[in-house]
Parts: sequence; C-alpha cells; structure tokens
Amino acid sequence: MLRNLLIMFSCFFINQSYANDKLQKQVNDAYRFAELATASIIFHELGHYVIRNFNIQKFTFEEDLADSFVVYNLLKNSKQYKSIEFYEKYAKAPHSVLMAGADIFYYRTLLGIDNKIEAYSHSTDQRRFYNYVCLMKDGNSNFFNKYIQKRQLQYLLKTKCKSRYNNLVKSWVFYLKNTWGKNEKGFYKLNFKNSEVESHKVIKKYLNREKNWIDWAMKHFMVLTKDNIIVNFENCKGKKNAYYIDKTKTIKICYEYFNELKNLRMKILKLKESL
Repeated sequence: MLRNLLIMFSCFFINQSYANDKLQKQVNDAYRFAELATASIIFHELGHYVIRNFNIQKFTFEEDLADSFVVYNLLKNSKQYKSIEFYEKYAKAPHSVLMAGADIFYYRTLLGIDNKIEAYSHSTDQRRFYNYVCLMKDGNSNFFNKYIQKRQLQYLLKTKCKSRYNNLVKSWVFYLKNTWGKNEKGFYKLNFKNSEVESHKVIKKYLNREKNWIDWAMKHFMVLTKDNIIVNFENCKGKKNAYYIDKTKTIKICYEYFNELKNLRMKILKLKESL
C-alpha cells in the first residue's frame, strides 16, 4: 500500500514537473514571438518616418504603405547576395522578423479578433495579412512556400493575390534611389522606461539585453538619415499600441502592446493544444 502511494505521488510530481516545463517552454516561445513581432512593428513605424520625411507619395492608406515598407526591408532572395551560402546565412534573421509580423494579423484573424474597427485608417487585419503574404509568395516562393503550406493558404492565394513584389521594389527604389546605405553609429537610441507594473518590469528586463531584436531592427534600417531617432518602450496606461511621433522623431512602443503580442501567441499555442 505504501509502495503504491509512493509511486502515485512520484507520478504526480513528475507530471507537475512536466507541466511546468511545458508551460515555461510556451512562455519562452511567446516572448520570442512578441520580440520578433515588435521588431517588425519597428520597421512599420520607421515606414511612417520615411513616408513623412522623404516625400513619399501616398496612393493608399499610410498604414498599408508602411506595411509595404516592412516587406521591402525584410524580404530577401538569393539574387541579393553574392552566394547561396551568404543568402542562407544572412536572410534567416529578416525572414524571421517578417513572418512574425505577418503572423500578428494571421493569429488575430484565426482567433476572430480582426481589427475591423480601425478600417477607416487602414485595411482590416485579414487584408493586411494577405498584403504581406502575397508579396512574400511573389518575392520568394521557394522560401515562403513552407510558411504558406503550413497555414493551408496555397489555394486561397490563387484568388487573393494581385500584389507584385517587383512593382513594390521599383516603387520604393524610385523614391529612395539615393538614400540607401548604412547609417552612422549612434543615429538611434533605445530607452526601456521604468514602470511600476510587474509585467512591464519583466518585459523591460527581457528586452534590455546586450543583443535583442529591437536593436537588430534599428541597425538594419538602411534609409540614410541625419535625424536622431529615439525608440521608447513605456507604460501607456492601458493602451496597446505603437506610434511614430513626427514632431520628436520618436517611436513609442507600449509595454501593453508587447504583452498583447505575447498573449496572442499563448492563445495560439493553447488553441493548437486543444485540436
């Protein structure tokens, strides 16, 4: 009897340990997704900076144009590199950020929380997702086919896609023809501001590492500028958003928004578990 009880308690603690390990892996996954997705959002906000300071002509919502700037910066193909080896080595990081950015809209649509209320200023989340993925498919189908097939989108894209990656590139090159290159060191500054909210403290500690994806994104902003751009992470008193502030050349990322992205990924992981 005692032996059976010991076995039962041992199994309980093993199961508890397994459950804790599993949860921790999910949390780690969710934080990584939120960081990659936030790096994509940085490029989106930098798109607003470019649109407003480089005389970019707008034929659509500025939000959608900023999305196209994300794709223009992050989508890579082998022709851009001197060898396949260099492409495989250096395209992995921007593609990871690009896919995370697209997944923000994919996850929201999948969970039925499409942001239609703001459709007066930009496309719905579903439309924004298709804007991303159609360009990804057209720009580098060899790489992104796996992403598309995993989400079972290959048949839908036959009717949804009208965007052409080469047209996107030509348009941005036309406006940015003499402004592409590596910016001087120190043209940007990252600030992780203090907050009394415990979850914000965790995010600040997590992001304030020597190497993080936010820093990577700013280092890979290749539009030459003389402006000093500041990126502030801060408590937005409940607002879940990111902003480009033209007057101060500042990008503001709410800790609440990072938290929202982390929770979005957690919901998807729980959904996958339930299927």
